[in-house]
Amino acid sequence: ANPLQRADRPKHMGLFGRKKAGTAKLETRTAATSPTTSPSESRNPSPMSSPGRGTASKAPPARTSPAGSAPLQPSHLNLGPSKSTTEALTVEEAHKQSVASLRPGDEAYVAVVPSESVDDAFVLGRVVKVTPLQVTLQMANNEKRSVPVAEVMPAGNWTPSEESPDLCSLPALNEATVLAALQHRNRRGEVYTWVANLLISTNPCRPREDLYGQSIMQPFATGEIGKAPPHLYAVGEAAYRGATADSVLYPRTQQAIIVSGESGAGKSVAVKLLSEYLAWRAACTLHPAAEKPSEWVEEIGRVLLACRPALEALGNARTARNRNSSRFCKFVSIGMCGGSFDSVSISTYLLERSRVVHHDPAVERNFHVFESMLLGMSDQERREAALPHATVSEYAYLGGRRSAPPTGTSRLEAESRLADLRASLDAIGVKGDAQRGVFTLLGAVLCLGNVSFVEDDSGREGACIKDSAMLEAAAAALGVPAAPLKRYLTTRPVNGHATLAAATQTVESPLAKLLSPTEAARCRDSLAKAIYGNLFHWLVRRMNRALAAVRPTHLGSKKDAWTAPCKESAPASSRRANEDCIGLLDIFGFESFDTNSFEQLCINYANEQLHQLFVHTVFTDERAIHIAEGVPFPRLDLPDASSCIAAIAERPNGILWLLDSSTRLFGAREESFFLSANKEAARTKGAASARVLPVPRRLRAEEAFVIRHFAGDVTYKAGGAVGSTSPTWLDKNNSSLVSELHQIMLTSTSPLVVDIFGEAADRRRDSLAHVTPDSSRDPSPALKRPPASATQRVKDATLSSGARRLEVRSVARDFVCNLDELMGVLRASRLHFVRCVKPNCQLQPDAFSPSTVLRQLRCAGTHEAVQVMKLAYTSRVRYESLFGMISAVLPAGFDQRTIDRAYFGRNMIPLLGIPRGAIALGRTRVFLKPEGARELEESISRAVAGGAGGAVAAPCLVVATEAARRWRAGSTLSARWRSHVARRQFVRVKRATVEIQRSMRRVLARKRFIASARRLAEEWLAREASEKRRVAAAQASAKRALQLARKEAEKAQAHNLRPTRTGALGSVDKESSQRCSMTNGSPQSEPKSAMAQTHPLPKGLPPPLAHSQLAKTFFRYDAPPMVRVAKPTETRSVPPGWPPDMTAEQILCLTSALPSS
Repeated sequence: ANPLQRADRPKHMGLFGRKKAGTAKLETRTAATSPTTSPSESRNPSPMSSPGRGTASKAPPARTSPAGSAPLQPSHLNLGPSKSTTEALTVEEAHKQSVASLRPGDEAYVAVVPSESVDDAFVLGRVVKVTPLQVTLQMANNEKRSVPVAEVMPAGNWTPSEESPDLCSLPALNEATVLAALQHRNRRGEVYTWVANLLISTNPCRPREDLYGQSIMQPFATGEIGKAPPHLYAVGEAAYRGATADSVLYPRTQQAIIVSGESGAGKSVAVKLLSEYLAWRAACTLHPAAEKPSEWVEEIGRVLLACRPALEALGNARTARNRNSSRFCKFVSIGMCGGSFDSVSISTYLLERSRVVHHDPAVERNFHVFESMLLGMSDQERREAALPHATVSEYAYLGGRRSAPPTGTSRLEAESRLADLRASLDAIGVKGDAQRGVFTLLGAVLCLGNVSFVEDDSGREGACIKDSAMLEAAAAALGVPAAPLKRYLTTRPVNGHATLAAATQTVESPLAKLLSPTEAARCRDSLAKAIYGNLFHWLVRRMNRALAAVRPTHLGSKKDAWTAPCKESAPASSRRANEDCIGLLDIFGFESFDTNSFEQLCINYANEQLHQLFVHTVFTDERAIHIAEGVPFPRLDLPDASSCIAAIAERPNGILWLLDSSTRLFGAREESFFLSANKEAARTKGAASARVLPVPRRLRAEEAFVIRHFAGDVTYKAGGAVGSTSPTWLDKNNSSLVSELHQIMLTSTSPLVVDIFGEAADRRRDSLAHVTPDSSRDPSPALKRPPASATQRVKDATLSSGARRLEVRSVARDFVCNLDELMGVLRASRLHFVRCVKPNCQLQPDAFSPSTVLRQLRCAGTHEAVQVMKLAYTSRVRYESLFGMISAVLPAGFDQRTIDRAYFGRNMIPLLGIPRGAIALGRTRVFLKPEGARELEESISRAVAGGAGGAVAAPCLVVATEAARRWRAGSTLSARWRSHVARRQFVRVKRATVEIQRSMRRVLARKRFIASARRLAEEWLAREASEKRRVAAAQASAKRALQLARKEAEKAQAHNLRPTRTGALGSVDKESSQRCSMTNGSPQSEPKSAMAQTHPLPKGLPPPLAHSQLAKTFFRYDAPPMVRVAKPTETRSVPPGWPPDMTAEQILCLTSALPSS
């Protein structure tokens, strides 16, 4: 903290009470050298910034001078912003200024509406007249048009003949010039284009062998990244260097390449090319000459590339927009160690299993593997694969009679794809019987599709199988008996127990529910989807095992933290974030068809998440860093996808969570789910943030809902009509299988069937272990359970069928959780974006549709990215790093420890020849535009190469000397200030200590007094209690003595005995005896007695006698404690202190006042 900004110092006073002199200079130095860390660098870097980890949602406020002036910049350099705010002009303001600068004769673009005859987005015209509200243009056909200022886009006198590999170099940057530059590069055969560090890849729609290969890779591996031409290899090289070594602008950190775009834009090919480059680059690391690369590194790269044909065969299909569309998402994690591959793992997401049983055969196809088997296998191989028919039209799952007949080209493609699939399976260790088992399972899926159901003709309600031949063929391929398979496809047991014997018995159970033909068909489809999905995930696990087995164990691999067998069994977030790795994400693009279903919703939700990540990485974090450092940043109205993400996946009213709840609810229908989804539209109707919109009038609320995505409005429709076998949303979301069918699969004679369904049970157990009661995932990695044995799997399968059906495995729930984990991995990485664009909808080569490309650029946020890259400073270098790079030119004996890094960096920037418009000085680092970053790298390289005798050495020594002097002055000033502050602090502490001691002494004395008073009071109360106990004891003793004397007197009177008269009182006459007579226990008279007057009553006398005059008369003190009365036959004991010569009558008279007891 700046000591001059302390609140306890008067504002008009400086150091040590003097007037403030040089305060502004010290404040400047303090602000420049304060270790301010931008929020983005603490967590997540952008692709155009210095990398860090994570994302910051709020930037710290920019520090200002005490007077509230602008962020500090060196006035003698004049490199920073001159305005008093850190915000630059908005895009609209910049657009108005550019239009106002137009002169007659300049060229400008104006938007047009595309039509069937004109497939264009902008047309070029020449400026005739410019007014504040509109611009008059003369078009190519000599037509004059007056256009509002907002619709005019200056061309900037750019001609298509000019080279523009980076769109940031365009003189006028807007949608029209960007589109014109892309169209021009496409005509020239240029596929790739830079937008700063963002790569735009245009699909050439034809093979381009001249752009790829080892001869093309070599220049990227040895050249400079800043000067590399736009290419996928340049992105791969940037990620490779970022994961293996520190660079001038970026330290080493985790990397991730996100390849996105619409279906048909070339994402799969781009990921393939990136994988090939990284494999080649890692293999050549240990041997730069590439003559003898490391064998195991070369092998792991070969296995990684060999996995692609199998993934494409079982995961890709032909759609209406793409002949090879990926129907799943793939994330490849490549661990790096010493610049070479250390471990590789593949994770998959959201396989479109519903395509196995349902698709539109008119425009789409099933997965490639089915057509490859039918068209590429021989008759013998088809029979071994349980395929009784040889044509596609014979199988219902492939479209039946609606499918298109195969052509010669399709047969060649099928044979080539089948050969690649077999080679891929061999590479991952699936050979011989295991490979034949894979094809047999795929054939069993097609046979199941031909099992049809009709109403039972025997009189009972329910379904029966029309042709049992296909069922028997499917059962034989699966290795299970046909009878139980038939029974559980048409009936459902209701007895609550599904034991192993009951599942395999041939006699039908009387307690069973008969399924209708539609329900039986859906049960059949669920079994087919389960077989295909489990087989796909089993193959992915085998791929990961093959990749993990390549690296020798004696080299010490980190593969345990990286080899995730599959996304469903090992989440990507379980890998350590600090690993040096590169991630390749191949994710499906945004989809919007005439009929959109559950798969399109999940795909578009993933694209919403990626778009939000792109926006935050490129825009939000960049803006936070700029403002925190006091550097201007353009003000943009950025698209925000948070509302759409919340409408889809926010608990508990998000659409996917409503679908999950409906799937788990017994007896729920698809119509009720759509009605609940449309309640959100009614609740947020008219709100600006509403993303669930009311359905059109032509549709009903129970059959569709509409979501407003970043790329446009999409209508999602229900899938299962009444009486239709098409899967409903609930069926697509439920990936669990009926327990009876699952149990039958576990009893199969085929080891592959038992293996894939056993692994499915293990994945189910692991997923349940990861899910908490509220269905949220524990961020801490769960302990891995050992794989269940065959006995345990059968035991699990024999549970209650009712209980097993309640365990619904929701595809939506798993997808949301998996995607959140993937986003966490991406946010912890430095991101490289590749935006794939298809030039036309028909995917024709050498054809460019401006309207199609413009729509994709707008959906991808490329236009906003171009604006930011043009106006903002997208690269930055800390002053410490800059000094470390240039310090090599200083003399050897120069003390580099005493140099002010910030002052040195600020004054060395002008000496390096960097354009002034390409740099801005922040508080802790220098900000550079793309061209400035390239100039900085080149200048530093030249300076370091020149050494101490170069042209920069002498000025650098002068700047370093001044920086050292300023550092020493600042150190002295800081030392004196710290001494002053320490002295003041010591005085305050001393005064506070004395006051604390005085207060403590007072408190302790008071505590001692209170303790003493409490002790005395307790002693007094104890003595008083003791005296009370003594008096009570004496009274009790006297009472007992009197009672005893009374009893003896009564006995004496009964026997007419008279005690011996002895003592000092003498005789008692008759008159005295009469006076002893009492009435009601009290004497008749109280005679005066000298003895009573001279002797007080003793303590302990009972209260009735204490006030008795008779007691006072007959009491004598000199009596012995025990006197025996002389009688002929007895001796009487007299209580101590009582007259021994009293008669029995006198004693009775005396004790008559006591109560008898």
